Amino acid sequence: MLMMFQLCQVMVILISFSSSITLLASAQLHPGEVEALRQIGKKVNEDGQLSLNFDDRCQQKGVVKAVLTSAPPNLERNDTIECNCNITDDNYCHITLFLLKDYSLPGRLPPELANLTYVQKIDFTRNYLFGTIPVEWASMKNLSFM
Repeated sequence: MLMMFQLCQVMVILISFSSSITLLASAQLHPGEVEALRQIGKKVNEDGQLSLNFDDRCQQKGVVKAVLTSAPPNLERNDTIECNCNITDDNYCHITLFLLKDYSLPGRLPPELANLTYVQKIDFTRNYLFGTIPVEWASMKNLSFM
């Protein structure tokens, strides 16, 4: 009986471990969206004063980290890049909200945002981006706010 109990404990541990690995693997952003984030980081940094990089994983609270590696001193910023790992059954997480506020970003509005096909809201408030709204954004079927 004791051996049966120990065997059940081992099985529970293995199942828990397997579930954790699946959860970690599924927190990966879609490769196309990771590349789009890299391109967006380059596009909004045309003058080279700001280095903005994005994590390629959906964190525990459903956010993607935006890492500012160089910036003007005392820059107050508000970034929220939310992702959802349950939108599709492709085992990837997808970005649903893209906010980069108060960065004083120069450059153009990035057409690469259209490659984030599940984005519902885009907000670049208090930045210095210029140009027309990229025609590529017209393909964003889930976009409801910008």
